[in-house]
Formats: sequence, C-alpha cells, structure tokens
Amino acid sequence: MGLRDESARGMAWTAAGKIAVRGLQFAIGIVLARLLTPADFGLVGVLAVFIAVSEMFVDCGFSLAFMRKLDRTDEDASTVFWFSLAAAAACYLVLFAAAPAIAAFFGMPELTAITRVVSAGLVFGAMASVPQALLRVNLRFAAQSAVLFASVAVSAAVGVALAWRGFGAWALVWQGLAWHVVNLALLVAVTRWLPRLAFSRSSFRSFFSFGWRHLCSSAVNAVCYHVYTFATGRFFGAAATGAFARAASWTAIGPQFVQETMINVNYPLLAERQNSPRELLRAYERLSALSLLLLVPALALLAVFAEPVVRVVLGEQWLVCVPYLRILAAGAAFEPAQCLFQNLLYVRGRTDTVLKLEAVEKPVVLALVFAAVPFGLGWLCAAKSVSTIFMAAVNYVAARCECRINGGGGNGSRR
Repeated sequence: MGLRDESARGMAWTAAGKIAVRGLQFAIGIVLARLLTPADFGLVGVLAVFIAVSEMFVDCGFSLAFMRKLDRTDEDASTVFWFSLAAAAACYLVLFAAAPAIAAFFGMPELTAITRVVSAGLVFGAMASVPQALLRVNLRFAAQSAVLFASVAVSAAVGVALAWRGFGAWALVWQGLAWHVVNLALLVAVTRWLPRLAFSRSSFRSFFSFGWRHLCSSAVNAVCYHVYTFATGRFFGAAATGAFARAASWTAIGPQFVQETMINVNYPLLAERQNSPRELLRAYERLSALSLLLLVPALALLAVFAEPVVRVVLGEQWLVCVPYLRILAAGAAFEPAQCLFQNLLYVRGRTDTVLKLEAVEKPVVLALVFAAVPFGLGWLCAAKSVSTIFMAAVNYVAARCECRINGGGGNGSRR
C-alpha cells in the first residue's frame, strides 16, 4: 500500500474516531455546562499551565524519538516507560508540595486539594505513553479510536453523575482522573504490552539527544499556549476564566480534530520519508491547505451564529463568552497549520530549529499578552488570535527553508 493510500486509510479511521469522540465530548460538555457554573470550570482551568508543562517534562520528547526510530526494540520501549514514570513521580511530588502556594497565588483556597488530585493524572499518563506510541507506530488506528471513545464515555459518566449530585468543580476533577485510569487500562489490554525490568543507557542517550530540545520548546510552547488562561485566572477571576475556557474550547473543536487526525496519522508514515525533504514539504503544504479549507468556513459560521447557539445550547449564564468566542475564532483556523509545519521539523529531526523558533516566537506572544491584559479579556483574546497566525507563518517559513536547503538529500538530523 502506497503512502497516499495508507495515509488516507489512517485518516479515515482516525477521523471517524475523532468525530465520535468529539461528538460525545461536545454533548457531555453541554450537560456539564448546565449543571455547573463558569466559576467551577475556571477553578480547574487555571491549573492547565501547570499540568501541561509537567506533561512536557514527563514525556521529554521520548515518545516522538521512539516513534521516529526505525529499528526500535522492546528495550527501547522499557527505557521510555521507566524514565517517564520516574519523571511523572517527581513532577507529582513538586505539584503536591506547591499546591498551597498555587492556591494562594490565584486567591482560590480550594485549589490546594484540587491540585493534589489533578496532578495524580501525570503518573497514569506516563504509564500510558508507550502503549499509545505502539498503537501509533503499528498504525492501529481503529484500536486508538476505540480506546479513546471508551475512555471518554466512562469518564464522562463519572463527571455527569458527580455534577448531578452537586460536587461542583470536583466533578471535573474526578472526571479527568477517571479518564487517565480507564485509558491506561484499555491501552494495556489492547497492546498487551508490559514493561521489562530493563533500562538501556544507550537508548536513553539517543532519545535524550533528540528529546531535550523538544522538551525545552514544548515546555515554552505549553506555557505560552496556556498563559491566556493563567492570566485570566490571575487578573479576572474564576468566572471569567470559565467563560474564556468555554469560548476557547468551542473554537478549538474543529482545529483540534483536524490537527490530531492529520498529525497522529502522518507522523509515523512520513517519518519513513524523513530523508526526502521536498516530498515532505509538498505533503505538509497539502495538509495545511486542506485544514484551512475545512476550518475557515466552519469557524466563520460559528462566529456569526455564536449568540443564538450559546443561548440555546448552554443557557443564558454562558452568553458572556460570546464576544470572546468570536475573537478567538479568527485565529483558531491557523492552529493546525502551525502544528503541521512544526511537526515537519520534528520528522526531519530538527529539534534545534524548533527550539530556535521558540526563542523568536514566544517573546512576541508574551509581549502581546502583557500589552493586552490592562485593556480587558477581549483584548487578551485578540492577542491569542494574532499570536496563532504569527506562529503559523514563522513555522511555515522555517519548514520551507529546511526542505529547500536540504532538498538534495541528507537526513536533517543535526541536533
């Protein structure tokens, strides 16, 4: 089966799974939005930056390095597993100890206990990293979709049941932890993979040489991606954070679906063509153009009809998020393009270039955030949209330069 046929087949399976999962998540989100308040969502949402950065340290780019390796072994897999588990345990202990300080910073006393429970998901996520990677490299797209759907369904049932019984923000906390537990159990059952008591120093050095730059760039990227929620929670309160998070999540439904479908399928496939840069560039340009063709009309319609849709679906208490939703929709269409061209650099092994790009992009992002905060949440949303478009353009230029310069061959694996 050729690259195009294999890619199309994988994207079809992944798209079907994502449609089912996103549809279920959307429905459950509506139910939870009617049972809970914006402040409940905001209380959990302010922790996003801490969890996201911790997840970067837990993975450290090892999963991508493992999938990129063409002669991977079970010893490689065990090395990734034990490193990730140790890193997750360390991150959990740090967050457990820092929980009171986090709660004091945001002025939300409830965050102490919530932080300590939410961060436990890092440990389960670490244990699931290798089984998840194995499904991807073995192109088991149907199994990936089935595991994800089942995990979402079970955890959603937990969240709705607790919200119905008046648990407030804790319903979201336990829903998230349930997802991690169920996802791990199903991945182990499907892959039948268990770690060996083995740790290869040579594998670790190889993965770390690829992954440390990925860690740095991903951690910086995670901070800047979640800095908007962080700033909203710090300066505007939990209720505003919940409204912003709801607007951001609605505008992200389409982009995340397109992005995950394209990247999850094509990374392991195109990694095998990492020595053909011009072919890679053409493939990623086509994927990016397709993503814009799909998303621009959809997000434009969402922006136009935001008010009646929010009123009917979520209720009057969520109308406050409408203007934020309209502003965020302008930049959301470019999120898949940004990630696709960064993904091309990872396929080429150019983690050094990605790290350099972060040094160019992220000061601009942070400057826009600091400039926007004094003028209110609407301006902060505008800063997010402008930042997304800017980063997509920078990543495209970098990917094009990488593939044009090295178009004559070479493995592009300078680190």
